[in-house]
Amino acid sequence: MTKLSKRKDLNVFYLILLIGLIIAIYLFFKGFKYPEKASNIWFLGIQVVLGMIISCLPFGLEALFKFKAPIALKNLYWLFILFAVSLGTGLSFYGKFFYWDKFLHFSSAMLLATLGLGILSLLMPKFQHLSVGTIVLFGFFFAMTMGVFWEFYEFTFDGLLGLNMQRFATSSGKDLVGRAVLMDTMGDLFTNTAGAIVFSVVCFIKGKQSPEWLQLFAFTPKQKNN
Repeated sequence: MTKLSKRKDLNVFYLILLIGLIIAIYLFFKGFKYPEKASNIWFLGIQVVLGMIISCLPFGLEALFKFKAPIALKNLYWLFILFAVSLGTGLSFYGKFFYWDKFLHFSSAMLLATLGLGILSLLMPKFQHLSVGTIVLFGFFFAMTMGVFWEFYEFTFDGLLGLNMQRFATSSGKDLVGRAVLMDTMGDLFTNTAGAIVFSVVCFIKGKQSPEWLQLFAFTPKQKNN
């Protein structure tokens, strides 16, 4: 791979770092403008900086395990950091846009399905002896399973730490009853399913047209000269 193509592969990474840096600086100065809220504002800035740091995670994993992750997976991961941390947390999009959380569940399903295909490529190098349908179904069910585990995580820590991630109570602390208790969790699962379905349908169509296209999601051994 040439140096130019390597730089192009990192365009999304550089973009989310730039946006994160701008937002962090904005929050830093905003804290001085509103001193009564400075601690909360600066805490948001710290989270944005942490998001920039964890955006480097793919490079660490590649170096540790001596493989190259597919650029499609890395781009989806970096965009998720942008939407969830820089915009969602830093600029409070969760509160400003009612369906922001659902949008993230939808997009994270695509990220997880891509990760599933990458893992399958390690178990079955180059997807040998696997049909397009089998490959796509593995990615779909991997995304679905991870979505369920995420809800397990929210349920567990809501109980342990007294949080309200599953929105079983109103903002004033009043517990919801009946179907209202389930709306947030079921909405998350529905949007997770929708994201996995959309991704899987696209992969199936493209894979049927050209099976080699699925190699875009495969992990590859790192070359010594990289």
